[in-house]
Amino acid sequence: MLLQKTIHDYYSIHVIGFIKINDGVLKLKTDQGKYYLKFVDNQNLEKHYHSLCALRLPQFVSVIINHQHHYLTVYKERYFYVMKALEEDSGIVDDMKLKFYFECLAHLHQHSFFYHQVSDCFFKEQYQHLKQTIQERMIYYQDLMKRFETLKFRSPSGWMLVLNYYRIDETLKNACFYLDQYCKLIENKKEIRLALTYNHFDFDHVYFKERKLISIDHLKIDFCVYDLYHLYQNHPQLLYYQDCLCDHYLKHVELCDSEIRLLQCLLSIVPIVVLSQDEVYNVIQMSYFLDYLNAVKEINKKIRIDDK
Repeated sequence: MLLQKTIHDYYSIHVIGFIKINDGVLKLKTDQGKYYLKFVDNQNLEKHYHSLCALRLPQFVSVIINHQHHYLTVYKERYFYVMKALEEDSGIVDDMKLKFYFECLAHLHQHSFFYHQVSDCFFKEQYQHLKQTIQERMIYYQDLMKRFETLKFRSPSGWMLVLNYYRIDETLKNACFYLDQYCKLIENKKEIRLALTYNHFDFDHVYFKERKLISIDHLKIDFCVYDLYHLYQNHPQLLYYQDCLCDHYLKHVELCDSEIRLLQCLLSIVPIVVLSQDEVYNVIQMSYFLDYLNAVKEINKKIRIDDK
């Protein structure tokens, strides 16, 4: 098999068999122990993982370097990396994993901050992109509201939306306010503070007993607060555990005023709730969404800055 030969040639690992975990991950059975192989498409991951290694952060999985001194190996117009299998967690509650995840993010960001010069149009483009995102969310929920308003008989999830629409509108208007405040703070700036960001939360990626995060596929250089934004856009229910964010991230990463305003804006861009034909599912999703609105309000109070 070509993949077995490639692994042997590049890593001197003799593969006995493969176990497919999903479309992108294989578990390797070898006479030298168990390994995982992960396919990726982004060649820039090599550069970002080099940066991660240079920081010597023990919280991230160790990728095996191949005989060509690369972390990524080419295979059929794609890339893959290999890592040793870790001891899987059992009986670890999610909030413990989430606290550890935020500690890892804080450590990653705090140790990788650097300043980067930007052109005059950078902040203008950033503003336009965020403003457009806010407007798209406003239109999405306006259309959803109109749909439920015209129904003679509304479902429980429909009533949850109608009765709380004013809160959605208020939160999105707050996003516009925070965005304008952010723009005032960066009006004369010529540089931004960036960090290495993770961008790939999943409870399955957190190995609590091993004290490791796996799945490094989405590493990139970005504003640190965008790591939080992507987390909550994809997993809005996690903002319910707002103490995890405040106690295990914000207490360890000193954000400047403009980063605080940007974070307040990003958190106020409410995620999209997609409703289905399953009303039980819809009620659960709306409950998570309402918890998100409550949590955003509380967090924005905790991290507010003095107006200047």
